[in-house]
Amino acid sequence: MVGGWLTSAALPNDKIYHSVSYDSGHTWSSPALAFQIDGIAVNDPSVLRLRNPQGGYRYLMYFTYSNYNTLDQKNLTGLATSNDATTWTNQGLVIGYDNLLDNNGAWAPSAVAADPTGSTIYLYYFPDARPAPNDGAVYRSTMTDGGRMLSKTIEVVPPDGHPRLNVDVSIDPRGGFRLRRACAPAPPHTPQPMVRLNHAAWHAEGQGFESP
Repeated sequence: MVGGWLTSAALPNDKIYHSVSYDSGHTWSSPALAFQIDGIAVNDPSVLRLRNPQGGYRYLMYFTYSNYNTLDQKNLTGLATSNDATTWTNQGLVIGYDNLLDNNGAWAPSAVAADPTGSTIYLYYFPDARPAPNDGAVYRSTMTDGGRMLSKTIEVVPPDGHPRLNVDVSIDPRGGFRLRRACAPAPPHTPQPMVRLNHAAWHAEGQGFESP
C-alpha cells in the first residue's frame, strides 16, 4: 500500500493505492486505487492483518488524514477496515487534534499489534508540532476496542529539531521492536539510524539493547 498520486490528473488530494506480488516480492502488479476520501488527502497507510475470533482475518489500515481546506491544516489519523485487504470502509478519525498529550494531531502512523487478534494496538506517529525545535518527536498511542479507541499516549522519542517523515516500526527478531525515521530535507529523505524499543525505552542504534 502506498499513498500519493499516479498522475497529475489525481491532484490535489492524495489517494492510497495497492499492488500485489505472487513471487515473494520480486515482481508487482500495477498500482490500483484502494482508498480515497472526497476532498481529503489520505496518505502514509499502515496495514495490519489480524485474526478474527470467528475464523479468517480482518484488516486495519491507519492513514494520515489531511484537510487542506481548514485554516490550520493539521494532519490527523484515520482508520479504514477490510475483510479482504482490497475493499476498504472508512471508519473516520481515530486521532483528531487531541492526541491525549497535546492538540497537535497525528500523522505518518505505524501500527503494531500486541497480539494476533489486535485486542491492543500500538500506534506510533509524529505530532504535527512544526516548526523546529518541536520537529522529530514520536508519540505512541495505545488503541483498544478493535483498534478504534484512543486510550493512552506517551512520547517515546523526544524532539530533535529536524523535520521527519514516515515513522516505521517493525518487530525485531531478537525481541522488542525497531523504529526508523526519515529525515528531510536531506535527499532522498535519508533514513535516520535505527532505534529499538524495550517496552517504552528507545535507544539509538549502537547504544545498547535489551529484550523486553
